[in-house]
Amino acid sequence: MRRCVSIALALIMGSCVVIAEQPQLSGAFFWIQATSSIGTGTWAIWVDPNDLDPCAPMVEYDLMSPIPLSTSGGTLVATLINCNMYVQQSSGGPQITVNFGVAAANANTTFTARTATLNLPHTIRAADAFIRYSGTVTVTDANGNGANALGTGAIGTGICRAFAPATQRISDLVAFVAVSGGGTVSGNQNDPQFGFRALGHDYKSLKNEMSFILTAGDVCFVSSDFGAMQVDVCVGDFNDNGVIDQADLTMQLITLGSCEGDANYHDILDFDADGCLMLQDLSGLLSAFGTSCP
Repeated sequence: MRRCVSIALALIMGSCVVIAEQPQLSGAFFWIQATSSIGTGTWAIWVDPNDLDPCAPMVEYDLMSPIPLSTSGGTLVATLINCNMYVQQSSGGPQITVNFGVAAANANTTFTARTATLNLPHTIRAADAFIRYSGTVTVTDANGNGANALGTGAIGTGICRAFAPATQRISDLVAFVAVSGGGTVSGNQNDPQFGFRALGHDYKSLKNEMSFILTAGDVCFVSSDFGAMQVDVCVGDFNDNGVIDQADLTMQLITLGSCEGDANYHDILDFDADGCLMLQDLSGLLSAFGTSCP
């Protein structure tokens, strides 16, 4: 398993601090659960962000051999055939990509899988929030009696689901794929069809989730790619007018001492992104006072 993550960049332009946002991970890197009339089997791979090496802007995992998803008593519910997942911060922005395959045992099986949450140090405002999402689901009729994968939830809900922030679903793709006669069929959707689309609201985190029911004895491979456009956040520009000015200083003084979770905390004023607005953040704003953001 390769475990690398880039160090956050702070670019000084004039005296205005512009931060190229670097995500941090929380939760299991990849988690999957299979549930059927047989029982429930779960598997996860964990990555400790504190142990990551700053050797490349990527965290990656490759499953080397199939993993049985079994009950606590050892009864096989399903098999995780393969899994390749990576999270990266490229020049284009943060990205979560996951590819995995599963095989149901002798019962229709509900699979739920999710990735780690990417947490950004500063909120991306709606005006700068642009995302893209794609999903591909491939189903194989392994036993020759027909096969299908159906997204869980209300009719029409997609198998592949994107969240931004992590608590708000903003896209779901590929609701249903069916095949018969021992064949293989794929379904694919992109949101939007090309490029990026406006998200329409603020976000500070991203998450990717897949949930579907697979027919007994059959095989399904899922691939999804979730990305957001790179945004360079101008820390200290609270009113977003492109200048670190008196209004920003006033707000910094009003909110001094507040921490994340407090009603008057604003992370755009948190220069060191430690979750609290302290004297060092006031010092950062005073150093940038009067400068323009690029």
